[in-house]
Formats: sequence, C-alpha cells, structure tokens
Amino acid sequence: MSLKPATSLYHSSRLTHKLLLAFFVIFLFTCLIAWLYFDSSERYSRHAKQSDLTHEVLTHYSEIAKLSLEKLIAMGEIVRTGQVQTPQLREENEHQLRAALFNVRDNLLKKITFSKQIDANQELAVLDSISQKVEQIITTNNEIKLLVAQNKLPEANQLFSLLQKQEVDTEFNQLIGNAVSQEQAQAQDIRNNVNTLYHWSNRVLAAALGAMSLFTLMTFWYFWRRINSATKQLHAATSQYSEGNLAHRIAPLSDFEFQYLGTALNGMAGQLATQQA
Repeated sequence: MSLKPATSLYHSSRLTHKLLLAFFVIFLFTCLIAWLYFDSSERYSRHAKQSDLTHEVLTHYSEIAKLSLEKLIAMGEIVRTGQVQTPQLREENEHQLRAALFNVRDNLLKKITFSKQIDANQELAVLDSISQKVEQIITTNNEIKLLVAQNKLPEANQLFSLLQKQEVDTEFNQLIGNAVSQEQAQAQDIRNNVNTLYHWSNRVLAAALGAMSLFTLMTFWYFWRRINSATKQLHAATSQYSEGNLAHRIAPLSDFEFQYLGTALNGMAGQLATQQA
C-alpha cells in the first residue's frame, strides 16, 4: 500500500512563496541602494566638473587682468621713455591675452552644458564687454608704439592721455571684478549643493541600509522560528517511533513542506502499527 499525503507534492508551497517574496524585497532594497549610490556619484561628478570649470574661468580672468595691467603699464613706460618693446614680445603678450579670453568663453560654454541654471546671456555679455576693453587696450597700445616708432611722441602722449580720461582701466577693473564675483558666487553655490547632496545621500542611504538590515533580520527570525518549530515536532515524532510508540501522530503543520513529511511519517507509523497488530 503506497503512502499518499492529502496534498500533492507539486502543490504550491506557502513557505516557499514567502521565502521568494522575502528575497524579492531584499533584491528591491539592493537595487534602491545601488541606484542611490550611482545617482549620488553622478551628481558628485557633475558638481566636481562644474567646480573645475569655475576654477579655470577664475584663473583665466586673473591672467587677463594681469596681462591687461601689464599692457597699461607698458604704454605708460613707452610714452615716458620713448622705447618700444620688441615685436616678438608684443605679439606674445597679445596672443596670451586673446588665448585667455578664448579659454574663458570655452569654459563658460562648457559650464552652460552642465547646468541649465547658469545665466548664460549675462555671463557671456560680461565677457563680451571685457573682450571689447581688452581689444581697445591692445589697439591703443599698438597705435602708441607706432607713433613712438615714428618719433611722434606728443601724439603718443595725447593718445595715452585720452585713454586715461576715458577711464578704461577703471571700467576694465570693474568688469573683471563683476565677472569674478559671479564666478565666486557660483563656486559657493556649488559648494552648498555638494554639502546638501552629501547630507541627503548619507541620510537616505543610511535609512535604506537600516530598513534592509531590519527586514533581513526579521525575515531570518521568521523563517528560523517556523523551521525550528516544525523540525522539533518531526524530531519528537521520530524519537517516539524509535521507542516503539507507533500510536504517536504528528499534529498538522502550517507549512506544506513539513506537512508533507509529517503526513508521510504518520502514514508510515500507521502501516507499521497495522503490521504489528
């Protein structure tokens, strides 16, 4: 006579379903933590790139201010002494100035692609004004040098005096100051955003890790309790059978896997009791 438990072996198991559900929830927690990590890393990378570009812009603005000041001082020295720089040195200075202006524009455009919050029109307008002043300084410097080379020192003095009356140096310094202030404000905003992101990501990651750890511990405790209770009953039954108490029966178990085994053991004990009778 074969033993056939009341429930089919292939019947869906409630314990297995719960275990799969628990694994699925832990998998979702893991995906959430991974997404938070990579999202925070991507934001940090973007802020770092914006910070680097802002630093580059400030560096080039400082170079523009330095080279332009050297140009203005050189004009005064030329007018005072009547001596002109060598063409090679003059072209080198002009190339450095224009290269610095180009680098500022290039970095500003890169910053705009990284952040839509930057007022592109305002920054580029300030840069255009600075470029106009720089070109005015370069052009006046070249004209003065040409006049001095032609021994027209009074005309050179007059042109330099006109440049001073127009307060080109003062306007240029104001423009540079405004541009630098804008970049410093943006650098501070980037630092604030990074600080906010740091605290937010730490809190969210800590909460997600804490929730996943708590859920994992509760899942372990739940399945340990269910399995431990069933195995104790099965162990007690096998002990009774080994001692000859074939009348002992295993009480119905809540989980299908153990209920199947318990039913099989009860059937085996019943058959043995029948054979001995």
